[in-house]
Amino acid sequence: MAGKIFVNYRRDDERAAAARVRDRLATAFGRANVFMDVDNLVAGQRFDRELEKALAETDVFIAVIGARWMQLLADRQAAGERDYVREEIAGALQRDMVVIPVLIERAPLPRGDALPQDIRALVLHQKHSVEHDQFGRDVASLIEAIRSARKSVRNATGRPEFAARWGWFAVALLLLGIAVAAGGYVFKSVTPLPVATGALERAWGKAKALLGQSKDAAQKGMEAAKPMVDKAKEAVGTAAATAKEAVKKPSRTRDEPSERTRGKPDPPERTREKYDPPLREAPSDGTRGLSPPAAPPGQ
Repeated sequence: MAGKIFVNYRRDDERAAAARVRDRLATAFGRANVFMDVDNLVAGQRFDRELEKALAETDVFIAVIGARWMQLLADRQAAGERDYVREEIAGALQRDMVVIPVLIERAPLPRGDALPQDIRALVLHQKHSVEHDQFGRDVASLIEAIRSARKSVRNATGRPEFAARWGWFAVALLLLGIAVAAGGYVFKSVTPLPVATGALERAWGKAKALLGQSKDAAQKGMEAAKPMVDKAKEAVGTAAATAKEAVKKPSRTRDEPSERTRGKPDPPERTREKYDPPLREAPSDGTRGLSPPAAPPGQ
């Protein structure tokens, strides 16, 4: 499952361009999936904690850099003021997420040796330029770059969407097959159904709980989900064995007489003479019941 896109910018630099980029990203990925401080922070919140929380939910970090970006960084360093823009970039680099420096109107990418140590790795990430004259095309290219980067990360870290979407479905299908097989044993006998049904209900409850855990683990990777799947298989296997043993208990079969009919004589067998009409015997002259010949004319 994809995380959020974090838009980082300096308010005294290119806040208008950052807002335009945010709007296009919100249209492509959904407004709830794009974070920008002016949209997501409300009065009374601890913005330092909210920014930290937003970074924890982020998988793509957009650093908007304009012509004044580097000068504003230097001014804050000289004044000894806390720089939240710098802290956000440092947090994104530490989390090893996708970081894209977006340069507005051909602003230069800062040199690594001119940056503080904690954000020096920013220059190692591929930049993307956005200009006013071709804003639509540049942002469309940025959107495609984000999608491509997310796909590359999923493939590289072993977190394919298949695990999240189909891992839990495969487990459910396995459980359904075992339940049907166990049900087949029940219908082959007239063992009181509550015995086998109770075993199956307990098995399904336990397997369903493990299934929920497996679904959550599948979103973190197929390797993390495998232990849960093995536990689900083991639980269902045990339940199936329990149901099978319940079916094997001695009980009355369909062919055995009931208490009402035990000791009573069997009803007389119907005879052909009673229900079928008697057959006519064939004539002895070999005509086998043919009609007599017609009389000659005139007689």
